[in-house]
Amino acid sequence: MNVYELKPKISSQKSFYGKALVIVEDSGRDQLKSYNSIVCVVEANGKITKLEYPNSQTTNKHIREYLSQRFNVRISTMKDIKVLLEQFGQLNG
Repeated sequence: MNVYELKPKISSQKSFYGKALVIVEDSGRDQLKSYNSIVCVVEANGKITKLEYPNSQTTNKHIREYLSQRFNVRISTMKDIKVLLEQFGQLNG
């Protein structure tokens, strides 16, 4: 397992100050942890199996940044997330 801090590349923000972490499991599964909650899970095959959105404004920024980097697309709005989910989503529950 590898854990790293999500760094803004798309957002104009300088840093997330350690509040957004990406946990990469040995299986290749990624989890985005914002503050103390897992808010997004992407399986090794690229399927999004968990997404808690909308959320607080800051957590939403973390989610948009993570998905933008993970899928190499610009995610700016809820509509962008819906389009991404149509292509990569397989949410459980």
